[in-house]
Amino acid sequence: MSFLHEIERLANHARVAMESTRDAIEFAVHRDGVDVRIRVAPDVLEWSVEAVDQATGAQASERWDYTGYDDCTRSELEASLLEDLSEFMHGVAEKRLRFPDGEPRLEWETDGVWSQAVPFYFPM
Repeated sequence: MSFLHEIERLANHARVAMESTRDAIEFAVHRDGVDVRIRVAPDVLEWSVEAVDQATGAQASERWDYTGYDDCTRSELEASLLEDLSEFMHGVAEKRLRFPDGEPRLEWETDGVWSQAVPFYFPM
């Protein structure tokens, strides 16, 4: 299965809308008063997310790219992008979402605990 087809398969969820453009694949999720837009540029192996709280106008965004950091092959980078993107899209489609107190960060709830989703956060 092609890399593009694998990306498009991520839209197989009732809460996820998808649109393909010449340079990117765009996904949209609208729930819990939050609009989330995800843009994937498969040719350059990157994706970005923009989230907006409809009640307060608070916004959070982030960009993730996969090339130029090590000597991984293109297929390894594609697999990594798909894994990260799949996990993120599952989170915004399935978990409760919020912007705490109108702050510029999107959080999601996992097992009763709220954690930062955008900007991306990786605790050490």
